[in-house]
Amino acid sequence: MATGIDVAGRRAAAAEVGPEEFLPWHEEQLVGATDTDERAQLQELRDWGAAGNSPDSRWSALQSYDAVLTELPGLFVLFDDDDGCLRTRIAYLLTWFSESSTTSLPPSPRPC
Repeated sequence: MATGIDVAGRRAAAAEVGPEEFLPWHEEQLVGATDTDERAQLQELRDWGAAGNSPDSRWSALQSYDAVLTELPGLFVLFDDDDGCLRTRIAYLLTWFSESSTTSLPPSPRPC
């Protein structure tokens, strides 16, 4: 059975390195870049950060995690499905989202 991830820990770590910390570095690198390809890549990264995004992989992973988390309630109806394997798979999937475990699993699921 999955135990989820340390979502709170990842959120705290990602919050320490937001887009605003990377913008000055990208600006500095752009000033010194002479290679056209390097400048284009730095410009793209700077613009992405200026739009509120972070190059930190934890930040990106949390964006995906939160998108799936938002859609989880749509899966709850599958607990009423007659297919026990499907119900088991949905329950397993929900265990990866430990921060919502108190509201995502039904109090007494039907047996497989």
